[in-house]
Amino acid sequence: QFSFGDFDGDGDATDTMISVDHNGGVFFQATQDIVLTDVDLSLGGTLTTTQILDSLISDNNIATDWSFDIFL
Repeated sequence: QFSFGDFDGDGDATDTMISVDHNGGVFFQATQDIVLTDVDLSLGGTLTTTQILDSLISDNNIATDWSFDIFL
């Protein structure tokens, strides 16, 4: 889950918070938040989460590993 705003308190809204659910359960429950200071992945709020992820994957800026069985 992505959130955008001023998470470092410097008065601008150019930060990105990525909330992570480490086990990917049925209901999203963030177990970790990662703040990217002065990084706006949403291009000023014009991109959706799906568009951001598609771009990161297609540009090889994020790795995904679907080789494990999530139903173990």
